[in-house]
Amino acid sequence: IVDPRINIRYVFYDKKSSLFALRTGWGIQHKMPTLVHLYPDPAYMDRVSYSYLDNSTQTGIALFTTKVLDDTQNKDLLLPQSNNIELGVEVKHNKHFKFDATLFYENLKHGFSYVSNVTSMSYKVYQMTTQRAEYTDGVLFIGEEFVPYNNDTVFYSYQRPVNAMEIKKQGMEFTFDFGKIESINTQVIVDGMFIDINRQTNAEEAYYKNGTINGSNRKYAAMRSVSTFNVSHTKRLNTNLRLITRIPSLGLIFSIKGQCVWIDRARRSAELNGKSLVSEIDGEKVVLPTALIDFSGNIITNVSANIVSDVQTMEYVQRLKPNALEEDNPKPYALADLRMTKEIGRWLQFSLYVNNFTNRNPKRYLKSSDVYVYKNSEIYFGCDMKIKL
Repeated sequence: IVDPRINIRYVFYDKKSSLFALRTGWGIQHKMPTLVHLYPDPAYMDRVSYSYLDNSTQTGIALFTTKVLDDTQNKDLLLPQSNNIELGVEVKHNKHFKFDATLFYENLKHGFSYVSNVTSMSYKVYQMTTQRAEYTDGVLFIGEEFVPYNNDTVFYSYQRPVNAMEIKKQGMEFTFDFGKIESINTQVIVDGMFIDINRQTNAEEAYYKNGTINGSNRKYAAMRSVSTFNVSHTKRLNTNLRLITRIPSLGLIFSIKGQCVWIDRARRSAELNGKSLVSEIDGEKVVLPTALIDFSGNIITNVSANIVSDVQTMEYVQRLKPNALEEDNPKPYALADLRMTKEIGRWLQFSLYVNNFTNRNPKRYLKSSDVYVYKNSEIYFGCDMKIKL
């Protein structure tokens, strides 16, 4: 692989402590897969074929049927590729004002994800016995009589790595440095970021819901998107006000940061290859399986609304809350952090910090899930040490 990168900076004006410059950048970056992606372990599937326990001696015998599946590797796995573009501006006027802003765009393709696959497994189920049976050369017997058995079939799920994730990010980072207020030796900085993120996991997987129906294993597995809400769109705008006060005679630095989140929007949806998977049945929003799979591996694609009431398939229907596809747009919220640093000589700094020192935990309503959440973490504090070599 080749990861080319280009960075260009052009200075239009640079005189008398004033500066105006533009910069741009472009690059491609790949991500190497881990050994877990390249060489996943085989999948082991176990079923109990026979079990007996002697309560008087607390000894017994258990017979398992095991299937080993080596089809967990994806030899067609691609390297995730991220295309990045940046455009920035720098402005400086004496010591009183600095401005730096960067527009950015990132597009990640072929991101790693895991999808479930299913396979059927046939096994023997021996009748329960009142005496201990013995298993020799593939035969279960008591005395000279064979233990009767029935054949049963069940689905098992296993996972394989795929290239299914795509993430698009765009936005802007900015910093205003208003210099220092000389009378109190305090630097004032305002920075922030706006980011718009689209995430999509565009893959289909097979899954099986464990359980028995009328004493028999469920007869169908189902195909669906990787998750109920496999597409999300979020927007966030936050700004920070930093006040940094220095007392050189004491070697102390005090800083306080106030952060406000102005926009924190999120919307989710269920789509596959650009097509919505949401249906409405009897006034209820549901996500139906895209197909059903029987024990022979046959794929049934003509899935109808009747599966909602079919005891074999009704649990594969994902029922959504009425507002599940609505956008969450909570009111703005804020917090403040405090930090004190003591400089000891030229090489050592010792800092104490208190994050969210006002212990502000605003409660906001999320319409899509019909719940209230606390947006800030609780107050916490600590210390750190920095050694300059």
